[in-house]
Amino acid sequence: MLRAFPETYLVGGAVRDLLTGRPVHDFDFVLKQDTVKAGRAVARALDAPHFILDDERQTVRVILQQANSLPFYIDFAVFQGQTLEDDLRLRDYAVNAMALPVADLTALRDPCGGLADLRSRVLRACSTASLTADPIRTLRGVRMALSYNLAILPETAALIRQAAPLLPAASPERRRDELFKIFNLPRVTTAVRLMDHLGLIPQVFPELETLKHIPQSSPHVFDVWEHTLHTLESLEDLLSVLAAPPDQENGGSLILGLASLRLGRFRQPLVEHLSQEICPGRPARWLLLLSALYHDAGKPATRSQGADGRHHAYGHEMHSAKAAFSLGEGLALANAETARIELTTRNHMRLHHLAWRGEHASRRAIYRYFRDNGEAGLDIGLLSLADTLATYHTTLPVPTWEHELELVRSMFEAWWERPEECVRPQPLLNGNDVIKAFSLTPGPLVGRVLESLREAQATGHVTNREQALEHARHTIRELEKKDRPEEK
Repeated sequence: MLRAFPETYLVGGAVRDLLTGRPVHDFDFVLKQDTVKAGRAVARALDAPHFILDDERQTVRVILQQANSLPFYIDFAVFQGQTLEDDLRLRDYAVNAMALPVADLTALRDPCGGLADLRSRVLRACSTASLTADPIRTLRGVRMALSYNLAILPETAALIRQAAPLLPAASPERRRDELFKIFNLPRVTTAVRLMDHLGLIPQVFPELETLKHIPQSSPHVFDVWEHTLHTLESLEDLLSVLAAPPDQENGGSLILGLASLRLGRFRQPLVEHLSQEICPGRPARWLLLLSALYHDAGKPATRSQGADGRHHAYGHEMHSAKAAFSLGEGLALANAETARIELTTRNHMRLHHLAWRGEHASRRAIYRYFRDNGEAGLDIGLLSLADTLATYHTTLPVPTWEHELELVRSMFEAWWERPEECVRPQPLLNGNDVIKAFSLTPGPLVGRVLESLREAQATGHVTNREQALEHARHTIRELEKKDRPEEK
């Protein structure tokens, strides 16, 4: 079908993946002309929808929807430049600058030496202007290097550092999308360390650059920046263990083995929770990773040192939440996504405070925890464990770890196995019941009564309608007494 269109070439990632034996997810074709006709012809042959993606380059996209999988995209664009070689030399990296003519799929066109780079396992920019022409390519270089196990050549690393300051000029949506592709890699911590090595952190995560070399007192064993990276790494280890089959879950680690033992029964609901897409194509797992990166972003603004020489960061979680909000806005995240990472960072100390006091999760504590955090409470539980692992590192006392695991287990158990008991008890009275029973008018008082009643149910102090009415009566009396101006 495409042979009817002369000078049609398969280019870019599809060629690279064919040469490396990887699955091909999308096809990109370039033509000298007639891209609209070619796209329409393919769409008709496949009985698939198509639309104009980019008027300037006359780019046409055909969408092939496959059962139980993501859509398969087939794009057609005109050459950049006068010839195919011009087009390929204007691309980002040599491994992405190869083409196969549709007329002869054995005749590889490779003006930049991409095949040799694949064989040598190196990443090389196509030209000195490749990255400054589109700074998003700096992030793509990180992803390419880690996805294909390629060493970034020194001259290409220098070009990435040179182009890095231009990244903020790229649209927030493009930065977000490329960043989240990185977050889909097996080891995000490695990617963040590589981004730091290439000078990309100030442009991608501007609030994190100030974390470096800020000391912390024991039980911390790292400064704030290294603690942040170890928290992210510990979170990835924890999620990997909790998603693994039972016979592969501890990887020889006592600490992670204990986590699997205590939390293993929540494996499936955890996987489902982290796979939920708050925005299409963006799972909750990515937001949790962002929260881990930003959980201590507020420490530079709140650091102090006591007379005993110990370092403190009182209230840093509130500043971390502000930084997370700023990140969400800067990446054009949806409001619900920004709210999730803001909430998770703001309350990441909640379980730590319970643990430090040696407390167990009472029904009241569980109710208030999920009242304030909702489903984000699950993320906070995972982040708390990763934070503890990074704080102590190899010095973590087993009893300390077991106590925090027990707190998280109690929260997970309440959310998934006993929600009607102390997370979302079935209401015994509604607003109309309270208004009618006590001759009230609609207003804040009714809401306060209902909230008090929900907590009383969650703690087990109210179990039937009669007790609910008596509790409401007592609550109204106490609230009215509290709100009544004192008599002079």
